[in-house]
Amino acid sequence: MNLGAKLLLNWLAVGVGVLLSIVLYRMQLSALGLRTLGTWLAISSLCGYLTLLELGLGAAINKYTATHTALRDRARQEQLLSTALALYLGLAALVFIAGLVGSRLLGPLLRIPPDLLRQGQLAMLLLSLNIAASFVLGVWRGMVFGGGRTDLIALVTISRHLLYAVLVIALLRQGGGFLSLAAAGLCADVATGLVLAWLARRIVPVSVRLAAPSLELARHLLRYCSSVLVICVGQQLLRGAPLPLIQRWVGPEAVSAYAPAERLAMLFFMLVGQMGMVMVPPVAAACAANRELVRAALVRAGRLGIALGLPPLLMLLTLGEGLLIAWLGPAMTQSVLLLHLLGVALLAQLVSFGTDIGAYAVGGRRSYGLIKLVLGIACPGAVYLGIRLGSTPGAALGCALAIALCDGLLTPVAVCRALQLRVADYYRGLLERGARLVLLLPLCALLLGPWQPKGLVAVLGAGMAGVCLGWLITSLLYLEEEDRSLLRSRLHLAPRVVAAVRESA
Repeated sequence: MNLGAKLLLNWLAVGVGVLLSIVLYRMQLSALGLRTLGTWLAISSLCGYLTLLELGLGAAINKYTATHTALRDRARQEQLLSTALALYLGLAALVFIAGLVGSRLLGPLLRIPPDLLRQGQLAMLLLSLNIAASFVLGVWRGMVFGGGRTDLIALVTISRHLLYAVLVIALLRQGGGFLSLAAAGLCADVATGLVLAWLARRIVPVSVRLAAPSLELARHLLRYCSSVLVICVGQQLLRGAPLPLIQRWVGPEAVSAYAPAERLAMLFFMLVGQMGMVMVPPVAAACAANRELVRAALVRAGRLGIALGLPPLLMLLTLGEGLLIAWLGPAMTQSVLLLHLLGVALLAQLVSFGTDIGAYAVGGRRSYGLIKLVLGIACPGAVYLGIRLGSTPGAALGCALAIALCDGLLTPVAVCRALQLRVADYYRGLLERGARLVLLLPLCALLLGPWQPKGLVAVLGAGMAGVCLGWLITSLLYLEEEDRSLLRSRLHLAPRVVAAVRESA
């Protein structure tokens, strides 16, 4: 399966998640109300920090599974997976203990209303149990990913979205509170992990058993994980800070107003992340075959990121008002302003896309991670200052400016310096034929004029049509033949990919 097909399949998984989120969020809002739903969203956002205890082991498993599969080193691979399983079991126990302690501190941390405190504590325990189970089952997910079958991961992800939606609808109709949302997520994620474990045994024919871990291999894994962990901490601080702070300093109703805009922005972030996940192997292979291609590979990846990401971003910002009002009603008009503010951060993410790929595929991950970490630490302060100056819109602006500074400027500078490239050459490569992107603006103006769609189905249909037309424009007028050839490339676990992965470590 070529790169373009894998991208489309991964985007389909994201698209299914978008559609189901739209349906489920409206149902949750009707069933729970602003106050209860806002409390749930703040708790689930806070639990997101527990995922940092994964330490980046997933990335290490992905990398070394691909390496050992290509080298057909079965014994080393079994030792790797057994060691990873032992580490994950220890981390899973740590996550559950942290969730137990956090549930006791939930009241003073987030100022949960007294009538919702008990339910919130139980929900936090279920969420921590979900994360712990995902850690253990992540060994088999890494095997599927390392085996190059991101298409299967996308199909399983779609099935997970559908199962979660069925469970949530059934439980909410029975009158369940937000505790039922946590239970539905736990059931869906465990079922997904078991399916991936079954697939992994057929893709990577090695046995995974619990055995005494190799201390040498464990140190090797954790050493590789250190740079990935720094990146994950920075990303979580950059994007996870607003909801808990808004819950504490503004209130749960404000969380419910901020969450739809943040959810749409996060879905776009996931879309770009899926693009990056699929593009890393061919870029790594190209740079391993010829080190002089690093600059060209980063520019090509950056141009593809803009060409594929800009049309969905423009459609999201253009149709955001109609989407949010049709989705949640006129009461959510404040979310439109918040979405436009967060759009600044999403645009910056597209600018840094090429250097993000370079950091994972070629090198410079340490500088990349330190930039993410420093800006991530500063982001909660920017959000808090924004809350004090402008309530919820101030929080969105503070978060957007921190991310824009990190992704739009500092990340390209840090990665280019680490790879001994001129950052001006990277920006110049992105801007080549960039004036032609202005032709996307009449398309946006058309959707804001008398042909502006009304109703949820019409808005989504117009958005998808606009995205496809935008892709056609960027493909024909912005991309060059060398850019398009990367989309047609096929992904194989060839020795040069293994060499590239080893070099990038």
